Amino acid sequence: MDLLQVQRLVEIIPPIPMKLKYTSHNALLNMGRIVLGEVDTTRDPDCDLNICAAPIQRVKPERIFVHPSYNNPPYANDISLIRLNRKVDLNGWVAPICLPHGKQLTKFYVGEIMEIAGWGTTDISKPKTSKMLMFVKVPILEANRCLQSFNVELNINASTQMCAGGEANQDSCGGDSGGPLMFVEAYKGPPRYYAMGLVSFGIKHCGKKDKPAIYTRVAGFVKWILDHMSP
Repeated sequence: MDLLQVQRLVEIIPPIPMKLKYTSHNALLNMGRIVLGEVDTTRDPDCDLNICAAPIQRVKPERIFVHPSYNNPPYANDISLIRLNRKVDLNGWVAPICLPHGKQLTKFYVGEIMEIAGWGTTDISKPKTSKMLMFVKVPILEANRCLQSFNVELNINASTQMCAGGEANQDSCGGDSGGPLMFVEAYKGPPRYYAMGLVSFGIKHCGKKDKPAIYTRVAGFVKWILDHMSP
């Protein structure tokens, strides 16, 4: 089973070390296990008002597909696939998220609001990852807005990267890398969650006004994703 994002999200243990907000794929190759159905990392199962979720599922990776052009050019093609070593139980707390398709592949969604989820840092002065799954909404911006955020020469490919954020204290941060940038859309059916982007990188002191971050644009990699999936 490939590219499984979940309603209560996926946690990779041990946590992958971050520099800025950029994931090292060498670290991915040494991961221990993948946890599905997680919200509060201090409890299993997660319970609220005497209602409990299903127990979390721990799965080992069987194979990792790193994009052949990862980091070439620098910071580009920041995407990998993880094949799990067994099937997982899809239930009310673990479910797949949709890939963009059809007209969604050519839309850039500038001006729309999307949602990030992750266990990343919530206070840059105390750089510790969150124990609770956090969510934040960010606006999608023109790619050139992100070029103004960095003090280094950087090329942004709008077909494979997205610019989002720029609102004070509303941002992805260290520990969120690889997490989903999600959008709810009623496309050829009822409203569904779509994985439109993946957290890639941004400035070290995240959450600053007018300093958006870069996300991998999933629509630019759908063919590569499908080519590497199997039952």
